Amino acid sequence: MAKKRVLQKEELQKENTKPKFTKEQILKCKKLYDYKDILKVVLKDGEVYTIDEARKKIEEFKERKVR
Repeated sequence: MAKKRVLQKEELQKENTKPKFTKEQILKCKKLYDYKDILKVVLKDGEVYTIDEARKKIEEFKERKVR
């Protein structure tokens, strides 16, 4: 049980050390340029995201069902 808590704490620390970017910065990112239109929709102004979070938002958007 204690090992599980230590591992969870380490994972949180790793997540906190990843750089975070604003919506505008991510939109200028060359790695995610192909998804610029999706990012304009799914990211909120004034919030910060890691690159992994932005990629996750893209995947969630792509998996949504069309009505």
